[in-house]
Amino acid sequence: FNEKTYGKLILAATTGGTEGWIDTLNVQDVATKIYGVYQRQNNARGHYFVNSKLNARHTLKLGMMYDYYNFDIEDSSRYVGNYFFKEMDYHGNTSLSRGYAEWQYRPAENWTVNSGVYAQYFAYNGRSTVEPRVGVRYKVNNRQTLSLGTGMHSQLQPITIYFNREEGDNGTVYQNNKNLDFNKALHFVLGHDLQLGKNMRLKTEIYYQHLYDIAVDQDSS
Repeated sequence: FNEKTYGKLILAATTGGTEGWIDTLNVQDVATKIYGVYQRQNNARGHYFVNSKLNARHTLKLGMMYDYYNFDIEDSSRYVGNYFFKEMDYHGNTSLSRGYAEWQYRPAENWTVNSGVYAQYFAYNGRSTVEPRVGVRYKVNNRQTLSLGTGMHSQLQPITIYFNREEGDNGTVYQNNKNLDFNKALHFVLGHDLQLGKNMRLKTEIYYQHLYDIAVDQDSS
């Protein structure tokens, strides 16, 4: 745009899949299929951001990311006889949208404050998050720097987890994982950076992470 403001667009696409069966041998050494899987996945991603140095003290960055997912999945297990139950059976599309704003402020020559907010929206179940973050950096002298940061971070479950299905006693099929939320965490970090010599640096950090709203397997130990 100009010498102080620029934008960047990144595009990517991937495709992949797997297909196979698992057999078992009975007492007559006859192979019997007990599990089968067919999966195809196509992904596309776009990331665009604008970075602007407003003046000597303020820098602003705005960005957005969009992930498009196309699935063709069948995942079956044999229950009784030749009956196979499809633990996953999804043929369709969904997406993950993300946006962020970052602001860097330098109130003094040896102080730098980085703050921002990050948001996500998962179209498959309508779940969303808003995550504020802030970090402060203080330059003690030409050899030492102290830093302190905190922020909220969220992570989507592996996407195929949302497609899992279970069958009840009456034959009704349930998709219990469809409305799973993001895994969430609150991070705190305190750091010290020391320049020991021309080619040597020592960096130490104290880190704390508080996890919450974490999805777990109810049958796990």
